[in-house]
Amino acid sequence: MAASPDMAEALHAVRANRGEAALEATGRLVREFPAEPGAWVLRVEALSDQFAVGEAAEIGRALAEAGATLDRLDPDNPYTTVYRARWGADDTEPVASLTGVLERDDLTPEARAFALNARAFIFRQLGNLDRSIADLERALALVPAHAETMSFLGYVLREAGRIDEALVRARQAVTLEPAVWRFHHNLGHVLSGAGRSEEAAGAYGRGCELARSQYSCAAFAGAMLGSGRDREAREIAAQAAAMPDTIGGTYNLACFWAQAGDRERALDYLRRSVGDGWAIAWLAEDPDLAPLHGDPEFEAIVAKIRRPNGREGDEAP
Repeated sequence: MAASPDMAEALHAVRANRGEAALEATGRLVREFPAEPGAWVLRVEALSDQFAVGEAAEIGRALAEAGATLDRLDPDNPYTTVYRARWGADDTEPVASLTGVLERDDLTPEARAFALNARAFIFRQLGNLDRSIADLERALALVPAHAETMSFLGYVLREAGRIDEALVRARQAVTLEPAVWRFHHNLGHVLSGAGRSEEAAGAYGRGCELARSQYSCAAFAGAMLGSGRDREAREIAAQAAAMPDTIGGTYNLACFWAQAGDRERALDYLRRSVGDGWAIAWLAEDPDLAPLHGDPEFEAIVAKIRRPNGREGDEAP
């Protein structure tokens, strides 16, 4: 498998977070090497990346099937436990599951950093930013030049109000991996938190250019609106709306139209997104949806994401 051109292409596409290209390449790889656990690790990673940005529901089903295949081929692998904990597919408490993985004594530094990243993601969801930052810093100590960890650390530092540090980490990630759209997207998020709307729009724009997805381009439209370029923002939003729908993309379009003052269009996109499964825990507090707060239809949508056990939905990154 290591000598296969499909292996090289799959590895490159996954590392570059290239969405559809990663799905296609890893699909070929697992068809060529169906009994190789390493092929299925890459397949699970490619599917997980798409699941993270709210792709269609069938991605979630494919992710579960790929994880089951990996477990069958290698029952002792740590990866499926990490993925299931991160995406809410584990029946156990996710922090406990990930802590159990981290207590293993057979992990490479890279695998341990991978689990730390996932636990940092859960801590961020729970609002424990200090624990999230601590895990990400531990992960960087293990794998110092890991762009994904740097990018996510920048994102969390921005939320913790540590803007200068956040900018350093977000820029390091883009410098290390300039072809990964997600890192430009996260840099835009950090720059917007610093009040640098023009630079933020440029970073989001580069993310849209690289990904060409509804999710990334709708976020770019919102950034353009925030920089005061209303006409251009609406043009970009129209382009995003014409792209294949994803649940994360329709959510970002809902945020855009809420900020643009079109209540009906915002609610329509929000209903579609939540109906398809986008149930982020902080939807009710998302500042991009602030113009809808108090609206009876918005409050009804918020109520729909409450689970029967009283827990709120999981948040995509």
